[in-house]
Amino acid sequence: MNPSIEAALEKYQDYPIVKGFRHILQGEVRGFMLQPEFIDGLKALAKNNYTYDLLIYHGASSDFSRGIESLLPPTWRCRVTA
Repeated sequence: MNPSIEAALEKYQDYPIVKGFRHILQGEVRGFMLQPEFIDGLKALAKNNYTYDLLIYHGASSDFSRGIESLLPPTWRCRVTA
């Protein structure tokens, strides 16, 4: 796990109002969600009990379903809306 991810998340522990994060992935390059750094970030969020909202276009949903969905922590729910 990247220590900078952990350090960045640690500073939010002092703010209980922060429950999670949102990322607009629509502007990222195809395959962004499959990068190890991105997956490590998801794991760090789950470890620190944060939620994560990602916004993607329908065309990018194949990356999500190809690998990311299976890596999500069991406590996270996936909801796809059109």
